[in-house]
Parts: sequence; C-alpha cells; structure tokens
Amino acid sequence: MPTSAVFFDLIPLVKRDMHFDCWKDWTKIAYMRRLNELKASDVVVLSISECSRVDLHRLTEFPLERAVTIMAGINRSNLSGKPSSEALQKIKEKFGLNSPFFMSVGGLDGHKGFVATAQAYAALRSSKEFQFVVVGSFNDPYKEHYRKLFEANKIPGVVFTGYLSREEMACLYALSSGLVFPSHYEGFGFPVLEAMAHGCPVITTNVSSLPEVAGDAAILVGLDDARGIENAMRRLLDESGLRAQMSARGLQQAAKFSWEQSAQKTIQVWLELLGEEVSASKSDVGSVGVRS
Repeated sequence: MPTSAVFFDLIPLVKRDMHFDCWKDWTKIAYMRRLNELKASDVVVLSISECSRVDLHRLTEFPLERAVTIMAGINRSNLSGKPSSEALQKIKEKFGLNSPFFMSVGGLDGHKGFVATAQAYAALRSSKEFQFVVVGSFNDPYKEHYRKLFEANKIPGVVFTGYLSREEMACLYALSSGLVFPSHYEGFGFPVLEAMAHGCPVITTNVSSLPEVAGDAAILVGLDDARGIENAMRRLLDESGLRAQMSARGLQQAAKFSWEQSAQKTIQVWLELLGEEVSASKSDVGSVGVRS
C-alpha cells in the first residue's frame, strides 16, 4: 500500500554525545531498527525541512529520491490582533518587567546552546540594564539547573515564567527586544518562525535548518558564539532602527510559511503515490479530512 511518513529530525544521531550515546541499549536498538525499517520499505518521507531531508540521507543512506521537503507552517489563528495596552501592562506586572528584555523560548536541552546565551547575558548585563525572560514549563530539569546557576552567580534580571498561554506569549513577543535561540541543531525551528510572525527580532545560529526558516530576517551567529550573541543583543538594545528593520523582515519571512502550503505539497506527493495527475488546488486542502 502506498505510504508516506512525516519526518522531523535526526537530533539523536546528529548530537550523539547529548542523546543517542546516553540512551540505554534497548532504546538505541529500537531507534536504529525503526530507521532501518524506514529505509528498507517503500515509504516516501515528507520532511519538514531540507536540512532534515539531507541529514536523513547522510546519516542513514535513505534514498534522497524517496524524500520530499514539505516544510512546516504556523497557526495563523494564533496571530490575530495586537495585544491591548491593558494586557501588556498586566504581563509586565506579572513578571516584574521594568526594563528592556530578551527572550528564550522552549526547552533548554544541551543542544539548544543556552550556555552561550547565559554567558552573553551575564557579560552584557554588567554594563547595561536589561532583563532576560526564559519561557517554558518548569518540568524541565535544565531550567532548574540554569535557574540555580544564575542565583549562585548572583546574576540579576533573569525571569523564569513557566508555561504561558498564547495570549501571554503574544504580549511578551510584542514587548521583547528579541528572541535569542542559538540552537546547535533544529529539524525546523518553530520558536524562530513564531517570533518572526509576531514581529519580534530574532538572534539564532547559522546551522541546520535555521537559515532556511530565518532567511535574511534574523541576526545569525556561529555555534556557541557568546561574543556574537552579546554583540547582537547590544545592537538590538541600542539601535531602534535595526529593531524595526528586523521586525519588518521577520513578518515578511514568516508570511512565506503556512500549513496550507505544507498540505498542498503533501497532497501532491499522495497523488503521485496513487498514480494520479497532480492537480490539487487550494480547494483540495479543505477537504483532506474527508477524501478517501
């Protein structure tokens, strides 16, 4: 039967020292068996980035001709309207935000590059008054580790928010001087796209799929480049024109990504698998759930 499989990333193999090599033997065996089954089958892979597609081939010898990049998108329904002044004031009061701030969104696993972020913040904080907001669930041992690290080194101005609603996130993006996301590897990089879609400037790395998502709408730095992150944050704090420029570019770049486009590419692959003429239009996307 014609089959497709959505493929996200190969982080466990790309960052082996942080993931695969730390796993129990039975988990390693199960993971590699699944990849080998994928390669041995006739499954067509739908990859959420060109980076993931190429890495699947590079690390497992999966045939490139059986992998198609469909990219990913963003939920436009979460972007409607700008937060009210009352909502912005409420979020400021809730987290004690009384000066400019940067954000980190998502998990803080080793490959997220947060060590360089912390170093950059500590260095710049010694000469500038600003804050750093770390967003994400408290059910993350890495967050607790860094929270204690900031406290032990008496580094002020760092706020750990815990889980936030989308409305609260929209307020933070509207107020923030920028998202700092210097990840070592991402299958796509959803925080980058989300920030850009909210008009929030972005600092991220020039590796893996991140340049695909960011385009020319972010400040790109090298891996573990604390000095580069520090300089980028300094510029965004000092140059209002740069912030406005990056915000406008981000909105334009984010507009290139949608789940409708991803669905359109998926339909085309399915029709080819079924041996049918590729003639899907936007009207087909809305009826995907009822097609037989």
